[in-house]
Amino acid sequence: MPQKRPTHSMEGIMKKQKVVAAAVLAVTLALGAGTASAAEGRPYVGVAAGVAILEDSTLSDRTGSVSVTYNPGFVLNGTAGYEFKNGLRVEGEFNYRRAEMDRVSVGNIGAAISSTAWSIGMMANGYYDFRNSSVVTPYLGAGIGFVNVNVDDGSINGIRVWSKADDTVFAYQVAVGAALDMTRQAALDIGYRYFGTDDPRFDTAKGTYTSHNIMLGLRYRF
Repeated sequence: MPQKRPTHSMEGIMKKQKVVAAAVLAVTLALGAGTASAAEGRPYVGVAAGVAILEDSTLSDRTGSVSVTYNPGFVLNGTAGYEFKNGLRVEGEFNYRRAEMDRVSVGNIGAAISSTAWSIGMMANGYYDFRNSSVVTPYLGAGIGFVNVNVDDGSINGIRVWSKADDTVFAYQVAVGAALDMTRQAALDIGYRYFGTDDPRFDTAKGTYTSHNIMLGLRYRF
């Protein structure tokens, strides 16, 4: 794999600030969870799949930049967590996203591109469930973590224009949705997630990686 370009000092400071913020959030979630005893909640596991709509991205280097558009892709995730009776829910998440590139363009000049952007990540999420007397429970949530972003070899009309590369970056997401209780243990989860990352840096360029995700999942409580 190509070597990554060294980051600038300002970027290093910003990343350190984000790590500190992540640590503060993790401690806050842990303290919040500690206010409820184990008898007041239950663990759960979940799986989900959905459509991933990657936002147009920009690949840039010292000579300029190109815009990249994507076809709709997909996202898969698995979770394990704990929910409390006070509405708080915390979980760990493994996720995988993949989308085929559609076109690259410089100004008004564009061409079809053959390449794929995909990622594997781990997130720590916190949610608040708005519990009520019905079987539908709306929720809001957010998460932070790290993701390995990959770009496969890119070619135009069979001619390779870049080589595959990857970078591991800080990631974040916000979520809104609702769970539909099917039984006391099982719930259908329908939601939307906005997922973003720090700009990944490759051999001679950097890019952007954000997506809108419509998810359908199943959650099982023990």
